[in-house]
Amino acid sequence: MATNKLKTPFFLDRKNEPRELFSLTDVKVATPVTINYVEYPAGTSLETLLQDTVEDVKPYKSYVALLTQTGTSTPTAVVLENTLGGTPTLGYTSAGLYTVTLTGAFTANKTVTLTNINSTNVLYSMQAERTSANVVSVTTKSTVTATNALMTNSILEIRVYN
Repeated sequence: MATNKLKTPFFLDRKNEPRELFSLTDVKVATPVTINYVEYPAGTSLETLLQDTVEDVKPYKSYVALLTQTGTSTPTAVVLENTLGGTPTLGYTSAGLYTVTLTGAFTANKTVTLTNINSTNVLYSMQAERTSANVVSVTTKSTVTATNALMTNSILEIRVYN
């Protein structure tokens, strides 16, 4: 949830002073409500419903992580966001080749990858691409050669659009 508070509805009285019309926390739903596949029980405040349905509405699910890799080890991830509905598994294939695996998560023609190798060395590069419904492959290179140990807090974002 975002830290911004919703504004309470108000009106200006005869002296042009703001007066609270009603409090969003005081208005409650009488029966259970389902919004965006989330069920809210009777008694949920209007403020909660509005915050949950207005904030962070994106047309995609995403996995955003800072990846670090050394030697022949599997990359490690500092996960910044994961709304894919499962926890991806990182893997090491060979020099400069890695996988991000999550069964059925990467829909054809709806999966987009964004990368940043986080290096000032212009000879280093990082790419990611959907290779199946289950796997996104990540490649790091020094010039044209697949190379290990180039990722240090390198950014990987995988978006799967609705």
